[in-house]
Amino acid sequence: MSPSGRFLLPSIPFLLAACGDQEVKLDDTGTDDTTTTATYEVKVVADDQEVPVDLFTLETVEFEGGQVVPVTAVLAATGLSVAWEERTYDFVAYDGYRPSTKDGCDPVDYTAIQGAYLYPGSGNLVWDASLGLFGCYFVDGMVEIDALAPAR
Repeated sequence: MSPSGRFLLPSIPFLLAACGDQEVKLDDTGTDDTTTTATYEVKVVADDQEVPVDLFTLETVEFEGGQVVPVTAVLAATGLSVAWEERTYDFVAYDGYRPSTKDGCDPVDYTAIQGAYLYPGSGNLVWDASLGLFGCYFVDGMVEIDALAPAR
């Protein structure tokens, strides 16, 4: 037996035992009373205001076979008194990526936002294909929506 095999074999029962250590408690009706609350917050920034919005608190719609949250619903959930239709929008991923840093990926207007969706579990930003947007607009792990003030 190889030296690595002598180490691995004795550890297998320990690893298997650890897998069964989770305790599930049942309530009086026999249903699992443990709760896992999933959250995924996206911060919406408009002017000098920042409002976090938990995607899991918003209603989803079906899009290309998955459940997504419309970006317009995220904006509405902020409760901010902002004329959203007058803004342009940029996005920030968890790693700092912004579409606007790429050639040809300027901030988008509100018409485009109406075809933008977020997957609540990942924060991935996807777009309706009819918009014809470049791949740089598809942001994985989005954490921020910047609603940019209109030019004056």
